[in-house]
Amino acid sequence: MEPELQVTLIGEIISSYGFPIVSSGLLLYLVYFIWKFITEKVEPQIEEIHMTSISLIDKVRMLDNDLIRLQQKLDTVIELREAEHVQRSMDVIGRVDIIDDNSYPNPN
Repeated sequence: MEPELQVTLIGEIISSYGFPIVSSGLLLYLVYFIWKFITEKVEPQIEEIHMTSISLIDKVRMLDNDLIRLQQKLDTVIELREAEHVQRSMDVIGRVDIIDDNSYPNPN
């Protein structure tokens, strides 16, 4: 259609039905267009993002649980090493006491 014909057609429609009715019809079409766009394009993307975020949250929770278990294992290893170090120190002290006791002459 030519631009002059479109303007004339719009003018005739407005003069026949009135500006409020025509503008309400255009607004209704705009609302329909936006609704259609949202339901066809946006909602599937939102659902996909929702599923991805749920998956990521689950993975983060699993990693957090793994970190907690690793921290517990590390704490256990540290405690065992400290206990072994204390035991070795006690063994060395015991040997030193035996050596010191044998180095003095017997008073009998």
